[in-house]
Amino acid sequence: MLSLGLSCFYHDSAIALVDDKEILFAAQEERFSRIKGDSSFPSLALSGMLKQCQISLEEISHVTYYEDPALKRERIAKTFVANFPSNYAQLANFARNFESERYFPTRSIEKMFGKSITSYFHHESHAASTFFPSPFDSSAVLVVDGVGEWATASIFLANREKPFLRLIEEERFPDSLGLFYATMTSFAGFKVNSGEYKFMGLAPYGKPRYVSLLKEKLIKFDEAGRIELNMEYFGYTKKLTMWSRKLSQLLGVEPRLPESHIRPFDCDLAKSTQVLLQEIYVKKSLHALKITNQKNLCIAGGVALNCVANGKLAEFIPIQNLFVQPASGDAGGALGAALLRSANENVALRSPYFNMKGAFLGTSFTETEVEQALLESRLKFRKLQKAELETVVAQFLDKNFSVGWFSGRMEFGPRALGARSILASAKSPEMQSRLNIQIKKRESFRPFAPIVLKEYAHDWFNWPKNTESSFMLFTAEVNEKHRCNTNIQLDSDDKDIDLINIVNIPKSSIPAVTHVDMSARLQTVTHDNPIYGLLEKYFDLSGIPVLVNTSFNVRNEPIVQTPTDAIRCFMTTDIDILAIEGFLVQKDGQSESTIEFWKEKEFIGELD
Repeated sequence: MLSLGLSCFYHDSAIALVDDKEILFAAQEERFSRIKGDSSFPSLALSGMLKQCQISLEEISHVTYYEDPALKRERIAKTFVANFPSNYAQLANFARNFESERYFPTRSIEKMFGKSITSYFHHESHAASTFFPSPFDSSAVLVVDGVGEWATASIFLANREKPFLRLIEEERFPDSLGLFYATMTSFAGFKVNSGEYKFMGLAPYGKPRYVSLLKEKLIKFDEAGRIELNMEYFGYTKKLTMWSRKLSQLLGVEPRLPESHIRPFDCDLAKSTQVLLQEIYVKKSLHALKITNQKNLCIAGGVALNCVANGKLAEFIPIQNLFVQPASGDAGGALGAALLRSANENVALRSPYFNMKGAFLGTSFTETEVEQALLESRLKFRKLQKAELETVVAQFLDKNFSVGWFSGRMEFGPRALGARSILASAKSPEMQSRLNIQIKKRESFRPFAPIVLKEYAHDWFNWPKNTESSFMLFTAEVNEKHRCNTNIQLDSDDKDIDLINIVNIPKSSIPAVTHVDMSARLQTVTHDNPIYGLLEKYFDLSGIPVLVNTSFNVRNEPIVQTPTDAIRCFMTTDIDILAIEGFLVQKDGQSESTIEFWKEKEFIGELD
């Protein structure tokens, strides 16, 4: 029995396929279409799935959708009525698109597959996506995001027998922790649904100056983390902007224009918002455990991708009792819907549990396919055995070369985990700004994550011994013994703040992965990760079991999916080396005609 899950038509469209024992495939449409955050029906991902799994459409038993469209239409309609006529611009936009797939998605899906589909509630899909792949027999489940149909935060009691998920408590629109964070993100000049990572990364450069003001005027919450927003300061129920004019008046500052210079105010707003989110997130989590009488907690929803908040939560709940879905956003809803249908068909799911397999659930390519792409690229390349390739790449990394790494099945979720990664030495003080500006082509202040051998993680970071962080979902501070005696002054009272200068100040013996507050978004690596052998060889050579690991893409472009995507990204950036399955390509030494050929194809991204 094959169950197919779909999420589409809003943002982050994705597809997932499961049988009665395992997750067979999961991927976002954006990786195939090359459109960041693609919301269209995942037709290209579907084709990729059929090829990867070697099946036909006719073999799919059930098709599922990640939310209830009718209930979502009800929420939208009631919100319009409640805010009329101040929401005229929103209403006009809605009227123009009312008959579209966005509001009636199941009609076109049923027509495409020739069968009826099963729809689950949005938060129910999120909950299933995190509980079923978890290692727990029973658990509290917390879902926190912007909004599904009506729910913005939900608590479930989950177990391996029916009823698998029992809703205990929920918070409803317009009170939303996710939309609160998105509003502040938008006010600081970053794009909603993609800029939240930037806003989170900016927070350590600021001070929590606005916490008291925001608590007093914008967001109130109790000891259970239940919130109430003052909608006078928010625009998303009646305007085309997330914030209202009254927020600008309260803060005494105009919203930052996208792509303009980052102000000290933006840093302070980011810090204040992050502090509030963490406090509420922890309260919600502890409340979920209390009212379900559980020790284990599974988390999903877009807010669960805030790794700083997850790191804070780990101070209150042991890591071994936490599981966070690596594709916690709407893409993960496709997986949850497929898992729910499979669970309901099988009545009980005790063993074996569905496993995320390191989130390596996407496409892979044969040696022949990779070689053909390299031949068509006009590049000079070498074919090496796996051990030799790892040794040579480790040597390049030790000499501060950057490496595009493409190996095995593509990751599911927003983060590169060792299959589609850009790698670099963590030792270089200049590497962070070099990767940001010359290779990733993004803001200089954004931090990079460390990938570390699991058995040495506790020695380099303040992280429990023999504990995994496989999905880059938690932050941990660099161990004190590896820090530098550097006094970094972050005085945002100044009219300007030199982020590049701050980034380039060495903070530890692994400065390229040490953020300004000594934190790092940690990923531990074991034998089942395609990068393990390389990291071992790099450790033998350098004495450091840590590398920079960032996603193999440039700004405003999705992570690479095919060998051709990887070659194009390699040739149109300053990445030095490409290691793609068993093949090695060096930028240095390529012919002038090849360089000119690729200059004509240089990527030009659409700005946020």
